Amino acid sequence: MTDDLRAVRLSEARRLEALRRLGVMGSGRESEFDDVAALVGALMGASYAAVTFVDDTRAWSKSVRGRRDQPEVKREHSPAWLAIVAVDGVVHGPLDSLPGLGEHRVMRELGLLTVAAAAIEAPDGERVGAVELGWADELADDAGVRTTLQRAAGHVTRMLELRSEVGEYRRFIELSPDAVIVLDLEGNIELANPMLAELLRLASADEVVGRNFLELVAGEDRARVANELARILFARRPAAQLDMRLVREDGTAVACSVSAGHLRGSRRSLQLVVRDLDERIRGEEERTSLSEQLAQAQRLDLAGKLASGLAHDLKNLITVMSSYLDLAEVSVQDLAPQVGSEPVEAILDDFEQLRRAVDRAGTLTRKLMQFAGTEGSTEEVDLAAAVEGVRNLIESAVAHGVKLEIDLEDDLPAIRADALGLEQALVNLVMNSSDAIADGGTIIVRARMTDFPAAGGVTSGPHQGLDDTRRYVRLSVIDDGDGMDDETLTRAFEPLFSTKGAARGTGLGLPTVLAFAQQADGIVDVHSVHGEGTTIALVLPTVAAMPEIVDPHRPVGGKRVVLVDPNDRARRVIAQMLQSAGYRVLPASDGETALRILEEQGGDVLVTELALPGMPGWRAVERARTARPGLPVLVFASAQAPDRVTHDVRTLVKPFSSDRLLRMLAELLPD
Repeated sequence: MTDDLRAVRLSEARRLEALRRLGVMGSGRESEFDDVAALVGALMGASYAAVTFVDDTRAWSKSVRGRRDQPEVKREHSPAWLAIVAVDGVVHGPLDSLPGLGEHRVMRELGLLTVAAAAIEAPDGERVGAVELGWADELADDAGVRTTLQRAAGHVTRMLELRSEVGEYRRFIELSPDAVIVLDLEGNIELANPMLAELLRLASADEVVGRNFLELVAGEDRARVANELARILFARRPAAQLDMRLVREDGTAVACSVSAGHLRGSRRSLQLVVRDLDERIRGEEERTSLSEQLAQAQRLDLAGKLASGLAHDLKNLITVMSSYLDLAEVSVQDLAPQVGSEPVEAILDDFEQLRRAVDRAGTLTRKLMQFAGTEGSTEEVDLAAAVEGVRNLIESAVAHGVKLEIDLEDDLPAIRADALGLEQALVNLVMNSSDAIADGGTIIVRARMTDFPAAGGVTSGPHQGLDDTRRYVRLSVIDDGDGMDDETLTRAFEPLFSTKGAARGTGLGLPTVLAFAQQADGIVDVHSVHGEGTTIALVLPTVAAMPEIVDPHRPVGGKRVVLVDPNDRARRVIAQMLQSAGYRVLPASDGETALRILEEQGGDVLVTELALPGMPGWRAVERARTARPGLPVLVFASAQAPDRVTHDVRTLVKPFSSDRLLRMLAELLPD
């Protein structure tokens, strides 16, 4: 294909697209062009005047002076086509001297001898047609004819530009997210978009076109709105903001904010942009609510970070205290042959009280870690014992007039979970049930074994389903309170969502329960009917078998323990505990040092804190396992949850007793 032919085809495609955009492809008459044809024909004394458009095969007239039909011919037989391809866009001369025009039906019927045409341009500059003239006389080429024709064609070009702008404007308001209305000088609606129909609950915006806008305004607002619109229209105020009420089809009124301004054009008109004030108020309320939730979340995040730092230091201190208590008890027992058993028993009783205080401090610290979101340890938990352990707390927490029943199946197997998380989840569920019972009722805490339970209602958990090869315990909290409606039920697990009000809750109760269930590899199953009560069940997998009890004090034969802890005091006291049991301790304060010790001196087991400077503990474990596959590993979890560590790594949560540490090491190391 030659370059000239390619250029012609590209030009043809652009012209066809321009004709389609302008909406002139049909052959029917368009009266808006009649004035142009009549005026230019009269001025030039022509027997024939037409406004003609041309596509890739034909030429058709939208208006013809002196004829009732709208002629259509092959484009090669029309003056318009010759004008389009002319260099200056104008042709003028005897009919016989212009190629193809002798076959123009109208020219032959009218007996024309001279023709002229000037090209019409689309808004993008593409030539799409021409203004044509014809005379029964032979006329010489005249500059005045050319000028007049070019002016007439320019006028049609501007008409097409206006048509294009109107089309673009119509498409724009059709897609506008706001209701848009165009009024004429009398206040009648000339144009309205679908959003107005939606606002007024009409089937179509066409229902209001032609009506006076004031008919849509509530009666008590009409006089004020009429004065304001007249002032804008005739005093030429550029724009104004009005508040008014519009009446819907069903007779209800909707409060609206209306922006009114002039539309530029050949005549005056007004454009009104209408916004639903109720929707804006709802949006502002939602933004305010989201801002409050964000502020609350930021405060909680800051509190969590502070709690995490404090809890990390507290755990190290409590570990040191607990370990020194263990060592002191051993030392005091060694004094019994010298001072007698009675003084030793008295001292040991005092130590026991200190031990209980330290354990309580450790429990409080773990709760602080849970609040901070950094506690992630699990252990085997006796479910029945855990429920009985918080019985007094939940009995005192329920509202007056609410009866609490505990119904536990006999011989429930243990579950693997965070014991404090289980207690917190149970307390949260009972408190929620208590709040849902307005005038007295019953709360039942029930635990039953279940085989691969099928969840109903609203279920949230880490899996689409549960493992049908395992057994489960279903711990349910059942109340006969108000229940939840559908909206509340679907949002129940959203963080910070609460129905209790700002002064009575944070909206973190059920999300905390869900987090506990996910950590325990279970689900939360919710059944609730508004007005009939709620059942929320924790479905948790049981432990398959209890591990064999290992003697923590059996001989270890100088096994080498690479001990990593950045806290000097904690590292010393843990090393002393291990050495007293016969272990050889290789201490390190960071991961790089520990890896170097393993490479140069070897080691039988790696015991490391997760929160290490420079290299995280889990990274040190991965690198050690890469260099020494199968190396036994025990990690201390304090301010960092051990979720990045592989499944065969044992976890010990600070604070811990020496007996627990030695027992875990005995389980890890072969005889």
